[in-house]
Amino acid sequence: MNKVVGAVNSEARRRLSINVKRLRLERGMSQESLATACAFHRTYVYQMEHVIANVTLDVVDKLAMALHVDIGELFAPTPSHRKVST
Repeated sequence: MNKVVGAVNSEARRRLSINVKRLRLERGMSQESLATACAFHRTYVYQMEHVIANVTLDVVDKLAMALHVDIGELFAPTPSHRKVST
């Protein structure tokens, strides 16, 4: 019998949440200003940054445009997952 797992936090959602917050802060944007730029409610940005919201590709596209980055950068490995060369 297969178990149904609720509230799965995928690696992609975790990377997206970390990168959205990092990029937003690097640009000096508040959650509210990013939400306004994307035509989202401020609480939706909070939910994305805390891996609560399960976003669509359209949402990811709006985020990339508002943050002036390629979509791929939103899913880039986070610092804790990058290999450190010695």
